[in-house]
Amino acid sequence: MIKQLNSLLLLLLFTFSVLAQNPTQIYIEGDDIGQGFSVKRLNLCYFIAPNHVVAESVFLTLKGSDNLRSLGDGQTLQPFGYDLAVGHIAGSLSNQCGIEFNALSVNQTDIDKAKTVVVSTVNADGLISRTPAVVQETGLIYLTISPQDEKQIFFKGMSGSLVYAQGNPIGMLQSVESGYGFGKVLRLDRLIETTAPFFSSSLKQPTVQKIQTESSQTVEFIVSYWNLPPTSNELSAQLISDQDKNTYYETQLQGTAELDLSFKAHKDIKGIRLSLPNNSGIKDIEVLVSRKKSGKRGWISSASNTVLPSNNEVIINLQGVKAQRVKLKIYSSWNDKGLIRISEVQVF
Repeated sequence: MIKQLNSLLLLLLFTFSVLAQNPTQIYIEGDDIGQGFSVKRLNLCYFIAPNHVVAESVFLTLKGSDNLRSLGDGQTLQPFGYDLAVGHIAGSLSNQCGIEFNALSVNQTDIDKAKTVVVSTVNADGLISRTPAVVQETGLIYLTISPQDEKQIFFKGMSGSLVYAQGNPIGMLQSVESGYGFGKVLRLDRLIETTAPFFSSSLKQPTVQKIQTESSQTVEFIVSYWNLPPTSNELSAQLISDQDKNTYYETQLQGTAELDLSFKAHKDIKGIRLSLPNNSGIKDIEVLVSRKKSGKRGWISSASNTVLPSNNEVIINLQGVKAQRVKLKIYSSWNDKGLIRISEVQVF
């Protein structure tokens, strides 16, 4: 009974702490599954995660623990010692990145004095699970912890979870010894000093290739799926690929409009160009890509944009992703009745 009461008090203390200044945790899915957190630097968004979680994956699907459960894709940029890696985040998650890297800090005394902690883990749905734990050993680089409740265990997908003491992050769970129930935690002061050179003032930003709109070769596609019917048979979704800007697809938003573009094989996609008629209505749009030929799973958010009412052409850069399908998701309309129109879509 006393142990359960202590666990409850520990969770309450964590919940009511000022978490707004703490990093945004993310769920990572690639060839492996794990955890990490995001930080900003010079208006770009990055993740820090265990290298063994991300090292074998070319593309990573990320989900944030923010209120929107934002999606994004990740690309590893540089591995570090202590099984750490830093990567770039693209997609809607980059707009919910959280704190600046320079705002990360920890008091070494808080680490050395920590006796009970909370392991914070992001689930696949973006919700957070919290596991109370006890510090068994504290060293200069790692802490060893074990679950406070004997019925709870640490598992493989928890690697990269943040570990909190008194509501403040003090380390990252990096590995789990399932046979003994112990977890190895990298101290946050070691993590910061190890990755800090990457985020120094001389940091080179990821290069975004500029699209030459006049000479870029387009990629052929078929419109393989649309979820909303046209307002009339003459305004079919197939008109977005008839190479005639005088025709257009018209529909009325009921939730979100989706259009899937499929290619004959995997293609390197650099961007999407939308040609829009007057009063197109399109406001908020997201582009997702998939390396799979079919199916509802495997979509990765690659870019998002807000279209102004006066825009007749919109170019969305995708930074050279490899895909066999592209999905356009239109979330909102400038028109009161939710009417939207698209003349043409070109894929580079």
